[in-house]
Amino acid sequence: MCLELQPVQQEDLSQSKADRQEAFQLGAQEGGFSTHGRQILPEGDIDHSLCAQGSIAYKAVLDGEMAGGAILSLDVEKHHGYLDFLYVRHDVLEKGIGKFMWFEIERLHPDVRVWGYVRPTLKSEACIFYVNVCRFHVVDYWNARHKDPHSSFEEPEDEEDSDFGMISSRKEIGQIQKGKG
Repeated sequence: MCLELQPVQQEDLSQSKADRQEAFQLGAQEGGFSTHGRQILPEGDIDHSLCAQGSIAYKAVLDGEMAGGAILSLDVEKHHGYLDFLYVRHDVLEKGIGKFMWFEIERLHPDVRVWGYVRPTLKSEACIFYVNVCRFHVVDYWNARHKDPHSSFEEPEDEEDSDFGMISSRKEIGQIQKGKG
């Protein structure tokens, strides 16, 4: 098995978006979220992340084929990084690709001292991955009864009484040297 993390190229974008949307859609359905035909991850959300200041997109390549990917936003001056989206194609789950991607991202960006990530609570296995494998710490849980004050996201009406929510996570790496953070 040959696994690499590479920057996403222009010719990869269409397939990367489709794979990312499919992974999120299937994850939502497996997590019991009623999609009612809605696209869980609209292309506009992906484009917004790709165009953000400090954005970097990666693809995981398994034996020559795109198997997953991630979009990051980096603030080099503050030594902060934000994970916008990380996905693994549904047909290659359970092969360590997500773990490989995350630790390769950390290796490629050693100056990032604080990572952040906000993700939906659509699939408990994904939450467990970020906490137990990637070592993020949950700092907040937003839902219909405890809304994120920084988000304009409106929960779909039919999900208002469900367990749908968003988890805000953070990971601090070492100590920021005095005068540099």
